[in-house]
Amino acid sequence: MFEIVALEGCPYSQRAVDTLNSLRDTKVIWVNESSKQKYKTLQRNTFPQISFIVKTNQGQLKKVFIGGMSELENLIDLKNQLKEAFGPQVIAPLLHLMKI
Repeated sequence: MFEIVALEGCPYSQRAVDTLNSLRDTKVIWVNESSKQKYKTLQRNTFPQISFIVKTNQGQLKKVFIGGMSELENLIDLKNQLKEAFGPQVIAPLLHLMKI
């Protein structure tokens, strides 16, 4: 499941939401200018803030920070390159390999 902390009025936030909108497991947290400070940290100070939530082998949920829109686009490009080079059947084994 993806989680996006998106800033109202931010074109990058809107693009990230639109990009992931087709996935049924996407949680969007919209924030405005007055509330955005509570979501900022030293590592996460821009918007959108995109994370992937995975279930560990122990059954716990872990949030893995991806980054912003550029990092999301890079992941999508990599997925497409792998799919083109090796076929769609490569995606499921890669996801299985990446289990925590």
